[in-house]
Amino acid sequence: KRIYSINPQIGAVKINFTFLDFNGLTPDGRSLIVRGREESVQYEKFFGINIPGAVLAERLASKA
Repeated sequence: KRIYSINPQIGAVKINFTFLDFNGLTPDGRSLIVRGREESVQYEKFFGINIPGAVLAERLASKA
């Protein structure tokens, strides 16, 4: 397991499965972490507060 920080209040957990690494899901997970961090920074710059988890989930799901 690995924990990634998106912002000080939101994190994500990656669980390693050998077969997932061969299917390319590990890089997909990394790209979601990067996009989550970008969304968090943009939201904080625009609104001046940390992004709520529900808003972040909705934005990441709409780009998937």
